[in-house]
Amino acid sequence: GGNVPPNQNIDNHGNTPLQHMIDPHEVDDVENLLETYFIQVESLLTRLEALSERIDDTEDLVNIDLDNRRNQLVGLDLIVTSVTLMFTFVTSVAGIFGMNLVSGWEERRGAFLGVTALSFLVGAIITAGFLLHVRSRKLMFIPDAAAVLRTSGGNLKDF
Repeated sequence: GGNVPPNQNIDNHGNTPLQHMIDPHEVDDVENLLETYFIQVESLLTRLEALSERIDDTEDLVNIDLDNRRNQLVGLDLIVTSVTLMFTFVTSVAGIFGMNLVSGWEERRGAFLGVTALSFLVGAIITAGFLLHVRSRKLMFIPDAAAVLRTSGGNLKDF
């Protein structure tokens, strides 16, 4: 059939016809070309690894910034909660006096202003106590007045 006799594929030195057609200089050129490509690939791999590391570092920085923002929001929530605590006390006093009970206080001159001022004062004391407790437990950074004056240089316009 289509088989070529074995003696036509191999010469006297044991080489095939394909090996006679390859120039050794071309093999050197191909090796040089492959070596150049290998160097370029290694360089690209090094650059990609460095880029990957920079991306990881940037992701870590973004996560740190997000954590900082989250902590600031938690601190703001704590302050709003403490002010809510103050107004809760004030509204409970108003609710007690607004129950249409006759106590004699409703006819006194200045009673409304006195009760309102006293309830705001007590509410402010409760809020201050709450914030001092939070500060003493270091649950939130609340600077003392001396630290604020030191960092602002005595200028309180920023606060």
